[in-house]
Amino acid sequence: MIISYDVDFNFIYSDVSVELIKCVYNVYNSKKPSMALPFEEELISTNTPFLGIPILNSITYLNSSIAIGHNFRKLDNKPNELDIEAFPYCLKTSCYVNLPKFTFCTIIIKDNCNKAYKLLKLNLSQKELDISKEFDDSNPKYISLYSSDINSFLPVFMNQKSKKIYIEHICSKKCKNCISRLKNEYECIFFNPDIILYNY
Repeated sequence: MIISYDVDFNFIYSDVSVELIKCVYNVYNSKKPSMALPFEEELISTNTPFLGIPILNSITYLNSSIAIGHNFRKLDNKPNELDIEAFPYCLKTSCYVNLPKFTFCTIIIKDNCNKAYKLLKLNLSQKELDISKEFDDSNPKYISLYSSDINSFLPVFMNQKSKKIYIEHICSKKCKNCISRLKNEYECIFFNPDIILYNY
């Protein structure tokens, strides 16, 4: 899911320790690329927030209607690595397209405030996720989806409106990936940087 348009990451305050990892995708003929991303430590078990954002290298009339979704996936027997699955979707034609060249940025929040970070269970059979009990304000949250299923590929977008997250299946829950995994649980990673500002 696209979590932000702030490609300069200006939301990160100077007193917060952040690691930024950039990976360039240059796969023109694939509709479902993936890339293994190693980390110094296991992020989920240590409750370390991490987020992702795909950034197009250039915007032209050919890719101006493309939305690039993504999710993080566990790798088998590699606790310090995650697989990034990206999927390109054309908003004009409502179908998958080939990926343009883009850079995937992974943001790891090292010194995080517990109140600014939440890891919530998500069942894909849900239509929405109410986060009103988790956060006191309705400011936009940064969101990433993580799956512990090593065979998972989930073409879903997370759309936030006020204090609810709406789960949007590109296939309307009709593809084999969604049908076989609707009962599975996934983790939604939420991060609200504004809370850090008021807790330091």
